[in-house]
Amino acid sequence: MSVIINRQVLYNGKVMEYTIQMVAKLSGVGVHTIRAWEKRYKAIVPARDLAGHRIYSKTDLEKLILLNKASQLGFGISKIAGLKASELIKKLEEFGVESGTEVAEPLKNEKNQFVEVQQSVTIILMALKAYKLDIVSKELFKLKLFLNARDFAMSVVLPMMSELGKAVDKGEYNVSHEHALTAILKFHMGNYIYYSESKKMDNRQIDYLVAGIEGDYHEFGVMIATMLCRHYNKSAYYLGPNMPIDSMVDAAKALNVPRIIIGATSVDLNFGVKFTETYIEKLFKGLDETVEIYLGGNVQISAAKAYQKRFQYIKTIEDFEKIIQL
Repeated sequence: MSVIINRQVLYNGKVMEYTIQMVAKLSGVGVHTIRAWEKRYKAIVPARDLAGHRIYSKTDLEKLILLNKASQLGFGISKIAGLKASELIKKLEEFGVESGTEVAEPLKNEKNQFVEVQQSVTIILMALKAYKLDIVSKELFKLKLFLNARDFAMSVVLPMMSELGKAVDKGEYNVSHEHALTAILKFHMGNYIYYSESKKMDNRQIDYLVAGIEGDYHEFGVMIATMLCRHYNKSAYYLGPNMPIDSMVDAAKALNVPRIIIGATSVDLNFGVKFTETYIEKLFKGLDETVEIYLGGNVQISAAKAYQKRFQYIKTIEDFEKIIQL
């Protein structure tokens, strides 16, 4: 018997995680073949949700992956369908084939609920390829209901954009797909930055001013930095990308911020490292001598000797997360 609890399906005490479309996509076994293997050979026995749709567990998916690899070696499905996963792995190893059944674990949120992030990411990318942007946005909205700012940024945005970038390089997606997803993600990330956490920041001293360096239009790094600030209960004021030096100084003075985070993802490619060095030096000269500056991105510089104690280069967003928790 299967029952639905908190958008998850429990079957004999196990969390069932995947639809038939998902296991077909992830295992490489077609939907019709999966149904045939189930009906004729009882290779797997999925649960069903209240609407009668098949729901598969991680164990089911792993076995489908193994069966697919074994059948490609020439094993007849009728001979291997009833084997356990461990037995299938042994057969594959005898032929020097790696089992390769690793599947991302579901993420547990702050309310101790399981959230199948990888499944949602797969759905989003499949919908994006067909330009079903309404489905993309709805799936992201569902994730927002379950994930905090940190988990949405680190477990959804970063890996999904990385996966899409690789797919674009391979020609599987194009730049229009990338731009469409970027636009939708900015909207949902903005919810965390400007709305979801806003009540926590009322009447508080601003801890961080966050912006992208002049000439750099990449937003994800600085937006994620702002989301991490909010998650760890640090007040942050996000100014956006491409911030001219005079405007940055003016905003920092007006807001009386003790720390500034500067994102510089690609400015070195456009203007060279010297441009970033000059920008940071002007920023220090225009601000109070206690203000600290963090520079993140692909361009690494050394601050002038007079400012070294107030400057820190951040190589990755994970490095910044460690700093923000101190």
